[in-house]
Amino acid sequence: MNIEIRKAKVEEAKDIVMINNIEWRSTYKGLIPNRIFDMMDQKTDQRIKRKQQTIKEKNNTFVALLDGKVVGFSSYGKAHDDEYSDAGQIYACYILDEYHKYGIGSKLIAQGMQALINDGYTTMISGCLVGNSANEFHKYVGGKYIKTIDFDAFGYIAKENIYYYEDINKALEMNKEKIKSRG
Repeated sequence: MNIEIRKAKVEEAKDIVMINNIEWRSTYKGLIPNRIFDMMDQKTDQRIKRKQQTIKEKNNTFVALLDGKVVGFSSYGKAHDDEYSDAGQIYACYILDEYHKYGIGSKLIAQGMQALINDGYTTMISGCLVGNSANEFHKYVGGKYIKTIDFDAFGYIAKENIYYYEDINKALEMNKEKIKSRG
């Protein structure tokens, strides 16, 4: 399986938003009310336009491609949490269910970490909704649980665990070794 990780192109915004919609329904079923998923679907066109603009202006999204098909994405930037205002953040990392367990998430996170390092960050945070099995993934890639916060998911307040990475360089090297050992 040959996975390519690269910066997203504006024309891939629709794929990114669709993956986000699909994976939210799959991942957060039972954690978030169905009306939130319906709202996301209703706002798809707006979200695609916003993602196109973000890709143009910030260029802070990576995509994972398999045979030219976008199967996952991640985005990153300055931390949204005022308590960690000097840190970077991985905002999102979603992979279509059928491509889980191939190391794609680790590769996307590693690219995000490298981009944050290139942007001058030495620490970072990431978040994961309480009850999501991906909380284990955040620990696997080097995150240390620090707190639980309220997260506004399209008007629904959910609980989100926040993970802190004290040294992105160290976490990146650890992830590169894990990726390498997977083959």
